[in-house]
Amino acid sequence: MDKKKLFKIILIIIAIILLILLLFRSCASQNEKTAATDEEIYSAFIKASTQFSCDIQKDPTLSTEEHITEVYREFKLPVDDDQAMMDILKKYENDNVTLGIIQENSKNCSTE
Repeated sequence: MDKKKLFKIILIIIAIILLILLLFRSCASQNEKTAATDEEIYSAFIKASTQFSCDIQKDPTLSTEEHITEVYREFKLPVDDDQAMMDILKKYENDNVTLGIIQENSKNCSTE
């Protein structure tokens, strides 16, 4: 078999593998339900922000973008959608009621 045919076969195999991986990733992301309604998002935002606040009270080294993304993902917030997350943050960043709830809940963190 000449090198050109072998190269084409390898490229086809790589393309097939990439398509399969993309298909699995697409199916997996569809199975991961994110908070959808305003009430679900509001509740998830408060719970996730409280959890993150508690985590960094216990261990300040957890104050990283990776950790907050992990916590927000755990509470089903759309961390893979930058625009959606920006909209959520803008909506609640100056909401004194929401911030007060997070602050109050963070007082109850166990520091064991």
